Amino acid sequence: MREYVLSAEYDRGADPVMDIFIDNPDLIGRALRVSVSNTGLWRVDRFVGSSETLNRLEAVVTDTTICNECLGSIQTVATRPSTR
Repeated sequence: MREYVLSAEYDRGADPVMDIFIDNPDLIGRALRVSVSNTGLWRVDRFVGSSETLNRLEAVVTDTTICNECLGSIQTVATRPSTR
């Protein structure tokens, strides 16, 4: 197994999840497990921060109208490519 570290910089407004990190520099997020197959992807993340920040983050991450796994541009359910 290999481990890699990825660092990315975001401008405010580029991604709603990253906006929460920009506004809350004490928020920590770590992917504990990421698994990929031909049929999908799943991951387990751990976030540490204040209750208010975690509630805000949860609201964005669980918003089904935003594709939080899409790269490049913010895509909604209506505009993201079909996986079928």
